[in-house]
Amino acid sequence: MERKLLLLGLLRMHSMHGYLVLEHFESRAAMPITFKKPTVYNMLSKMKADGWVVVREEQEGKRPPRSVYEITEAGEAAFQSLLRDEVGSYTEAEFPSVVSLAFLDLLPRHEAKVLLEQRHAQIEDRLREVNASIGELDMPIHAGSALLPLRYLQRHYMAEMELLEDIIKGLSEIE
Repeated sequence: MERKLLLLGLLRMHSMHGYLVLEHFESRAAMPITFKKPTVYNMLSKMKADGWVVVREEQEGKRPPRSVYEITEAGEAAFQSLLRDEVGSYTEAEFPSVVSLAFLDLLPRHEAKVLLEQRHAQIEDRLREVNASIGELDMPIHAGSALLPLRYLQRHYMAEMELLEDIIKGLSEIE
């Protein structure tokens, strides 16, 4: 549902062709949802079949024509319904990367510490990307602000880094 909500939300901002949608996701370092090219085009096709979007052909200069997607009234109604459903409910997040922590004691302590430090550095890089995105937006945080998902990720990364620091400290104290 989140993917549909995200696609419709983007199309509410302005009409766009599929490649521009993909580019939007790839340019957002802090985008918490990943899309593959076939997924985007399949979803747009299904949204067209459902009457949520219309497609018009557009051509610039000598370039081949491209399909531009635009949200319809039915798409707006679907967006509003999806938005209400998503805001009013909680979906349990999955964190596959934490499974390895359950088996951390099966690694030599020194190696576990080095690997956790690598992991910490990777999360720190993601946090820097989120912080840069927050700085680029230059808007107040309020209900409906584009900053809210970024702040969510910011706090998530900070909490994860703090936990890793505690684990690394604990491993250092044992040595």
